[in-house]
Amino acid sequence: MVREEIVIGHGPREDHKEQVFLAAGGQIMKRLTLSVVIACLAVTCLVVTAPSARAQEARMVQVGDHQMRVRTSGLGDREAGAPVVVLEAGFMLDGLSAWTSIFEDVAAFVPVIAYDRAGIGQSELDGVPPTPQHIVDKLHTLLGVLDADPPYVLVGHSLGGPFIRLFAASYPDEVAGLVYVDPTATTSAEEQADLDTAMGISAEQRRQQLAEAPQMPTPGANAEMTLILEQFDRNWPDFQTLPPGPDIPVTVLMSNRFQPSPSDAIERDCAPRECYARAQEVRMAWLSKLTTEVTNGTLTVVTNSGHFIQNDDPDLVVWHIRRVVESEAPVGVVDLDPSLLAEYVGVYERSGAQFTVTLEDEQIFVQITGQQALPAFASSKDEFFLRVVDAQISFGRDSGGAVNQLVLHQNGRDIPWERVR
Repeated sequence: MVREEIVIGHGPREDHKEQVFLAAGGQIMKRLTLSVVIACLAVTCLVVTAPSARAQEARMVQVGDHQMRVRTSGLGDREAGAPVVVLEAGFMLDGLSAWTSIFEDVAAFVPVIAYDRAGIGQSELDGVPPTPQHIVDKLHTLLGVLDADPPYVLVGHSLGGPFIRLFAASYPDEVAGLVYVDPTATTSAEEQADLDTAMGISAEQRRQQLAEAPQMPTPGANAEMTLILEQFDRNWPDFQTLPPGPDIPVTVLMSNRFQPSPSDAIERDCAPRECYARAQEVRMAWLSKLTTEVTNGTLTVVTNSGHFIQNDDPDLVVWHIRRVVESEAPVGVVDLDPSLLAEYVGVYERSGAQFTVTLEDEQIFVQITGQQALPAFASSKDEFFLRVVDAQISFGRDSGGAVNQLVLHQNGRDIPWERVR
């Protein structure tokens, strides 16, 4: 008999190996691992697709006294008020090539923009040091030059993750959603100390590693290298005092494929895989904050992809971008009488797995075997929704009015569970 594995947050296709979890209250699942990626210095192979009629080839546009390279689709026939997806690449990456694997598929349902940051790829240097705020403001200026009015759904890979977070803080009324693709963690001094300990290295070893960073091949790349080294050395000062971002849909995709580095000569107090697993738990806690600060936030652990999730699993990234673009307004919470909430408490089963419903301090929690308990909120009698995971739960009743089943609604699936006690 084949056992069906039910995971809250299962992806858009049956063959996707991914899981979604809420790290609430600082609780981290012991069996979870996630990759720790500071910055990637090499571009992996990209999947190239044929251009559609709507997509424009790369072109140069004048931004102030220098030119920047962009690729756009759908801006000319965009409906009023429709969002524009803006793709922000990672550290030192050609912004167009970094997104080749998904650009056409995203362009099929929404206007989209990819670009090279100043001094990167084919965009010219603008003569200004690339501070995080300058990068964000430069992007905002570019969007104006392109006549791409808000709202924007920003997609950031690696170092692009912090940049889209800063953009949302700088222009909160213009951002409709955020999609983080294995983002860099902008850790505080305390969080970095925890990460160093988990990775089995000392702070001095980390500083030595940063000091040995190689020279980059172009002035623009060297400028970004200087930026990232300064940010790491000073614990990301531009991001420690950011105000809360807008309450918009947020999705975080986190790589979870162990990739040992044969060139890593640092002495650690643990084996590579053990260090990896320990560091993953720390990073999991940090990334969860990106989702718990909003009403509609999702953290997805992708077990079959490396750092470049958009290359390893482009369909998954496109699906999550579409989900954020098409997100509806958050459902309101309805207060139900505690006696009614108590009627849902019990154990429900399906294919050998259990779905447990508990009640603590007038708050319903739901938990599938082997996963963390998640808070569920009532939208009406017998109808609940989860905030961090895009899922809903309907409770069914027998002819006598007793609760006898629940149905988990997620990713287009309706999964029934029968009450056993």
